[in-house]
Amino acid sequence: MQLYARNAVSGKTTQFDFPDTSSQEELENAMAQFSKAHPAQPVIISTASPPKATRAASAPNQQAQSERLVSLKSSASGLPTPTPPKPTSPTKLPPEHSEELIVSTNRITGLHINHRNTYVPALPPIKGWATDPEFPQTAYVQLSTYWKNVGTAVITGPQTYTHTVSYEQGMSVTDSETLSAELGVAVGDLAATINRTTNHSITTSETTTITDSYELSVADSQTTVYILWQLIAKLRFLDAHKRPINWKGSIRVPPLGVPLPATFPNEKRLSMFDTVYSDRTNFKT
Repeated sequence: MQLYARNAVSGKTTQFDFPDTSSQEELENAMAQFSKAHPAQPVIISTASPPKATRAASAPNQQAQSERLVSLKSSASGLPTPTPPKPTSPTKLPPEHSEELIVSTNRITGLHINHRNTYVPALPPIKGWATDPEFPQTAYVQLSTYWKNVGTAVITGPQTYTHTVSYEQGMSVTDSETLSAELGVAVGDLAATINRTTNHSITTSETTTITDSYELSVADSQTTVYILWQLIAKLRFLDAHKRPINWKGSIRVPPLGVPLPATFPNEKRLSMFDTVYSDRTNFKT
């Protein structure tokens, strides 16, 4: 059988003649060949030559602070968002995260399971390569959003207060590489794949740190609670019953069904936007 091994990061593809064998050792050696050249990066297995990868350049973040600050009615990302919780007093502050808002839940037709950093098709599987227990053959990708508290200040007037906040924007290397491998695409194609499957755009570029400073004037006999909320998008995969997929088992390779251990853990993938919402609540003192 001819198989193709594609590095999820570089997009480089190598063709292999996979052995028709019943030897566990020969099968393990054959699978190890796929990731030998790039041991630290996931490799995707396919039965057809993948399309040429496109590498999306990460544009430098040149947005002004005022452009990143958004109202709740118009998120700069274009994604629907929940309402951040507000403090009820200077001592009763909201939690670190808002409630989640489910944006979309769409059917997905291709997922890969992980065998020692080599990702093998499981939805649908390679012909004759059965999963045990059977991997869900109906699956959905769910996109949700929430606000993360990245900075809180409680200020008693009268004073002018300068507040500096640092937070990360983008997607971690681990999340982008693993998510790409699970979807069976190169990292450079990840953003377009997510857009196509969720009907929404999220950031998949490597994380960078943003530092913003704010100057707040607080009047006499007033206490101000200032909170900066950052928009976060979360992706997860669900089964036919809309429950998170958390699969562990083996994939059985013909001709005698030799099992290779594999997993598909239920791990959320986060995309951190440079979209922030500035909330100021004043209390009399």
